Amino acid sequence: MIEDPQERLSAVIDRGGQLPGLSVDERVAANLVPGCVSAMYLVCTASDGRCFFRIDSGSALIKGLVGCLCTLYEGRTPDEILGDPDGLVAEMGLDRLITPNRLVGIGEVRKAMHRFARSMCAQRESGKEESK
Repeated sequence: MIEDPQERLSAVIDRGGQLPGLSVDERVAANLVPGCVSAMYLVCTASDGRCFFRIDSGSALIKGLVGCLCTLYEGRTPDEILGDPDGLVAEMGLDRLITPNRLVGIGEVRKAMHRFARSMCAQRESGKEESK
């Protein structure tokens, strides 16, 4: 962990600039997360009962912050994602360095990830009901 908050913020921005983007075909309204100041696209996929996320944004800062969420949730089960407490941005001390509107946008991305995890849980439960 980087101790200085400004250096931490700079590292997040650098990370955002290094993350791969999405294809033009993936940058569609269906993948656009509402409530973000900068356009934020989120592609959610599942494999073997685990969640995977890819993102793109015009803002390297937001892409870096959301990239941290993706790293946190990458390859985890829906139950693990839904059981994770809110507060990653605050834990990193970045909540004092970004605008409230940006915090809202990050919260919206997290909500979208949780909706995807809940939908996977619902599919799993539906499959159990069908097999009875």
